[in-house]
Amino acid sequence: MKTFVIGSTGFLGYYTVLELLKHGHEIDSLSLTPVPDQVPFPTEVGLTLADFNQLDDEDILNKLTGFDGLIFAAGGADDRSLPQKPAYAFFKKYNVDATQRLIRLARQAGVKRAVVFSSYFVHFARKWPELELAEKHPYIRSRLDQINAANEAAGGELVVNYLLLPYIFGGLCQEKCRFGNPWWTMLTIVFPVSSIQPEVPPWFRSTKLPVRRWRLWNAVKQKWNIRLYRTISAGSNSSAAFRSIWESLNPSSPCRIG
Repeated sequence: MKTFVIGSTGFLGYYTVLELLKHGHEIDSLSLTPVPDQVPFPTEVGLTLADFNQLDDEDILNKLTGFDGLIFAAGGADDRSLPQKPAYAFFKKYNVDATQRLIRLARQAGVKRAVVFSSYFVHFARKWPELELAEKHPYIRSRLDQINAANEAAGGELVVNYLLLPYIFGGLCQEKCRFGNPWWTMLTIVFPVSSIQPEVPPWFRSTKLPVRRWRLWNAVKQKWNIRLYRTISAGSNSSAAFRSIWESLNPSSPCRIG
């Protein structure tokens, strides 16, 4: 299967590429940043360094034409961003509009299956609608709108799957390099990976906080996937997250949308 990956030099995109190669995919890719010298990027994988948002429609169509699958691992803007007011306009530009445009062009290029890397906040917003998370946080709203916009752009010709990812720490280098993540290194020194558990933040300990915030935090703890963090921190490319990408792209596997 011919698969195009956007964001192939990022942490998730890089290990996704390795997993796809294991299953015989022919891969071309686009990414914003180069691979560190210490990381062996597969020579059989094409790589164009460019800002996806700066390319015109014709350039993207030319890149995607002839491919069966697409993985959008570029990430967009996440909840660490602190944009100026109105914040939603910023998140909409990089999460909603960019994804909608990409899926529309992918459909025009004849792509049949796609995977968009999204956020586990989508899960929480759907699980507890009474918390009105999307109404209270523009980033969460943008992730929900991203799915709706992408599905609309896909029509009935392109199947889109969404990977609702939790916080994932890591870098492409086990040693120090410019892509390394010093925070993850520090965490693994202080706490063995197998024993890492999310602690209740100080601002959650106030008795004045609503009960619903405790419910949210308890759910986060229950959903904390130590196995995923352990395999990723060790540089494994066979974690459940990456296997689910393969299952989404494999035409013979069941397809779950949204």
